[in-house]
Amino acid sequence: MGRIVFSLAIVGGAAGLASFALYEGLGVITSDTSADMGLVSVGAAAGAVMLGFALRRRAGLARDGMFVGLATLGAWFLLLVYALAQDTP
Repeated sequence: MGRIVFSLAIVGGAAGLASFALYEGLGVITSDTSADMGLVSVGAAAGAVMLGFALRRRAGLARDGMFVGLATLGAWFLLLVYALAQDTP
């Protein structure tokens, strides 16, 4: 079960990075698709955190998955703060 939680956290982080790279870097997907991938990233990270917290004593990788999920959610929070701090005329 710990491997599943860890894999879910990795998929969440990868989906977030892919949405940014494919939309901003390469421009091959639309903004709607990028937003959908971002929501998948946040959902997968939140799921990994919840499952990892519940299983942290029983499965060794579940705890690691919980921390990877927390790092992904922290990165999304920092991105949100950065976006809100931009001054648009």
